[in-house]
Parts: sequence; C-alpha cells; structure tokens
Amino acid sequence: MISKNRLRKKTTVIDSVGKADPDRNTKILDEARRCWDSLQTFRKERNRNKRYTFGDQWSDRITDENGRQVAESEYMADHGNIPLK
Repeated sequence: MISKNRLRKKTTVIDSVGKADPDRNTKILDEARRCWDSLQTFRKERNRNKRYTFGDQWSDRITDENGRQVAESEYMADHGNIPLK
C-alpha cells in the first residue's frame, strides 16, 4: 500500500506578478493600465458604431442653442423634424 505522503506532490505556484520584486510588479501594473487607457477612444468609438449599426443612429449627445446637452433625436424633434431610422 502507498502512503498518503508519497502521493502528495509538491506544487509550485507560478505567477506573472510575483512577490519577489515589488518594483517590477508596479511597473507591470502601470504598463497594463497605460495599455488599457490608450484604447479608451477605440472602445468609445466601437460602442458608438455598434449603436449606429443596430438602429440607434440619433443617440449622440449634442449641445443645442441654449447650451443643453440633448440627444440628436430630441434636438430634431424640438425643431419639428422626424429622425428617420
């Protein structure tokens, strides 16, 4: 019969952000944050394009003559036009 101790294997945990070098960890996290932030414009434009593609062409926010932020569809309706989709 095999003892329980012989069946246990030593496991080594490998982590890309290890405990050994806190400076290195901070640099990795900073770089990841910079990468994420650099794609903010792309993500925003992608969401706008998805809305447009699936029928929400008039939801962009614009500033009207009074300085209010309104959706384009609301602006058009206020001026007597019908936003076509």
